[in-house]
Amino acid sequence: MSVRWLVDGYDEWLQREGVKVVGDLATDLMSVETAPWDRIGAEATFVHLDARGDTNNLYVVDVAPGKATDQVRHVYEAVTYVVDGSGFTTFEMPTGESRSFEWGRGSLFALPVNAPYRHHNASGVHRARLASVTWSNVTRSGTRLVSQMCRCSRVGRNVPSER
Repeated sequence: MSVRWLVDGYDEWLQREGVKVVGDLATDLMSVETAPWDRIGAEATFVHLDARGDTNNLYVVDVAPGKATDQVRHVYEAVTYVVDGSGFTTFEMPTGESRSFEWGRGSLFALPVNAPYRHHNASGVHRARLASVTWSNVTRSGTRLVSQMCRCSRVGRNVPSER
C-alpha cells in the first residue's frame, strides 16, 4: 500500500458524498440552494465560510413538506438552528427508548452524540430548513476510519474513538 501525503480526509469525504458545497465570505441561509444528499434522504448543502478555519463546518438541510430525513447518527457533536419551518425530531436513547421534541423557526438544539435521529417536517405545505454546525471536518481530516464515524454503537458524551 502506498502512502499518501497531504490528503484531507474531509475533502475526500465531501467528494464521495456528492453533496453540494458553497463558499463565500457570508451566505444567506434562507436562500442558499440545496441538492439531494443520499446519506440523509433530503436536500442539503455544506456552507464553507471563507474565514471559518478548519475547526467546524455548517450544513443546511431542507426537509420537504410532510417528509422526514433518513435516520442518521454520528460521533461528533452537532448544534442545529431552525432557519425556517416547524417540525419535530425523534432520537433513540442508549436504552432503546425513543424520545422526541418539537421545534420551530429560531429554535436551537443539540442531540446526544451518536444517537440515531430523524428530523420531521410538520408542515404539509412549506419546507423546514435546518442549519447544523459540527466539528466533523476536524474528525474526518484526522482519521482513516471515516465510515466508523457514522456506525459506532455507543451513545453519549464520552464515546471512545473506534480503533
